Amino acid sequence: ALANAISRGHSAVANELCEAGAELGWEETDVASALCDRTRQGLLPELRLLVKCGASVNAADYDKRTCLHLAASEGLHTLAAFLLEAGAHINAKDRWGGTPLRDAVREGHHAVAKHLRSQGAELGYTPIETSAELCELARAGELVRLKLMIACGADMNAADYDERTCLHLAASEGNAPIVDF
Repeated sequence: ALANAISRGHSAVANELCEAGAELGWEETDVASALCDRTRQGLLPELRLLVKCGASVNAADYDKRTCLHLAASEGLHTLAAFLLEAGAHINAKDRWGGTPLRDAVREGHHAVAKHLRSQGAELGYTPIETSAELCELARAGELVRLKLMIACGADMNAADYDERTCLHLAASEGNAPIVDF
């Protein structure tokens, strides 16, 4: 009955059933889907209700992505903060090794990225991955994203297999602003 009330958007009924001890009875993928749908729509009250009714904020979809990954990649700062307060794993990795912080940085969501970092989030890159990302940003002249990535813990001296760093790439491209930085 609880799952039905939630699925049909009857929040008041779902809240009463939850308070009476009803359980969702959903599989993890169904929980992940419900949480991600509400996250994508920015529906904080519905997220709160799902969590109150026992939905795990760490439920992951088939790609091992959680609603915190989605909130970070969409720049939903308030929802990301709620999910962290509700116990979301800050460094959860999806099937590609992506973390919520990596998603926020990739999409250029500064406020979310800085909040996640302040709470102990990590990018989760290997040194070679760090170098590849920084070198590509330097090559492309993406100073704002380069600064954000470094502010979020990327080692600006990370080197690739040829010992090249982002400074090497910026210099070879003649990108003075990045070289100056």
